[in-house]
Amino acid sequence: MPFFLDHDGHYPAIVNAFLRDLPAWGCTAQNTWRAYAMDLQGAMLHLAELDPPKGLLDATFEDMKSYRNTRRVGDEPAASAATWNRSVAALEKFYGWAKAQGHSPEAPFRYVRKWVGRHGAGRMAEVNSLYESVGADDRIKCVSLADYRIFKDVGLRGMLPDQRTLDPDFDRRNGDRNALMADLLVNTGMRVTEFISVLGAELPPIPAATCGRGATAIRVAAYTAKRRKGRTVLAPNRLLAALGHYAHADRAGAVATALERGTYRLGRDWRPMSPVNRRTGELLGNGGPRRMAFDVMNPGLRRRLMLVDDAGEPVGPAILWLGENGRPISYDNVRMIFSRASERCEALLQRPFKVSVHTLRHTFAVHMLSLLVREHLKIVDLTTLRARQDELGRDGFCDFALTPMRVLKSLLGHSSVETTLGYLTHMLDVRHFDAAATLAFDAELTDAPALARAAGSLRWDGSDDRLVDK
Repeated sequence: MPFFLDHDGHYPAIVNAFLRDLPAWGCTAQNTWRAYAMDLQGAMLHLAELDPPKGLLDATFEDMKSYRNTRRVGDEPAASAATWNRSVAALEKFYGWAKAQGHSPEAPFRYVRKWVGRHGAGRMAEVNSLYESVGADDRIKCVSLADYRIFKDVGLRGMLPDQRTLDPDFDRRNGDRNALMADLLVNTGMRVTEFISVLGAELPPIPAATCGRGATAIRVAAYTAKRRKGRTVLAPNRLLAALGHYAHADRAGAVATALERGTYRLGRDWRPMSPVNRRTGELLGNGGPRRMAFDVMNPGLRRRLMLVDDAGEPVGPAILWLGENGRPISYDNVRMIFSRASERCEALLQRPFKVSVHTLRHTFAVHMLSLLVREHLKIVDLTTLRARQDELGRDGFCDFALTPMRVLKSLLGHSSVETTLGYLTHMLDVRHFDAAATLAFDAELTDAPALARAAGSLRWDGSDDRLVDK
């Protein structure tokens, strides 16, 4: 957890107390703690440069306006509208906490009544006047499926731009693992914290007879998700079979090397655990065994879980994704892998090329929504979809698209202000068409029309969370 020290080494107790309390105020992700700390630091540095200098608890609305002008005004503003809004959210959280603790009577903000919400289901609400409107293009960054395949093959697996020839100068020790990570991200839309927190025990076993077809549900644990909104995502069995191969090959090799080096010494760094089933594990320790559902294990605990044998000796981490050192992959590891792959694509293709974990989440969302709408309306190609949009008009088409949008919100774990639409989600048996869309999306990703044709011959079996033959 981040903390502050003054320039003279003193510990600013109030600001650090706020950071320590973030988990109790709905911020459970380590990335959020770091982002909020950086946002507070920016405001504190600005206030310290005023004449006279001020602290956060001394700031006025005029000071906050001055900070906004510093960050947002000019031909090349220092922060985007979305980044600025996040800073405002962090400061609002701090001043709300400070008021609750008796440190500050009032936040240095002014509020106006505005209409908020989308798709005709909004409401009037008090909104911070310093928030800025953010268009969809300012937040949604995705790539085409063709560019995704280039990113995976050229950037991660080390092929040349023809996507057929291996680059002899590329170090591909982890190329297949990295490409598999990208495939799981773009097929499920997981956030980075959710992705790096998946336990091997949470993956469903895939029967050999179904490896080439069908899809299976994977649980995203609540305590790894944003706002603790656990959910179920669908992954093609083809991908799950590849994950099984990774677990028994590359991952097993990293674990064996780490065991030889004595990396897994039980004690302060590791918490011994024995999985009971796909949803529960048994934590071991001096206090005796204690069963705990995976759903309530936070990312910090998950990264410390060590599987042990009957004799209590370590056999390897419970986390699925490991680095070459046999330890769980971190957010910074994934960011560095994707950054280097993007730089490689830029250098070889001689054009801008930037793909991050969140880019793949947006890519999943945009392309999956298109497929969900097409599946919902029984439209097989984009040309017919555009013709239907022209026929219905914008508002009529949006009404038709609302059901797929609800399905997508469930798959992404989004919170919704559209309460009525949230109720309707539970009235629909959506598994049939969101599962079929999952396979159609996978078919377009892998450029395999046979998979798309096979999707039409499958049905959803809710008792086993699988797609099976009709």
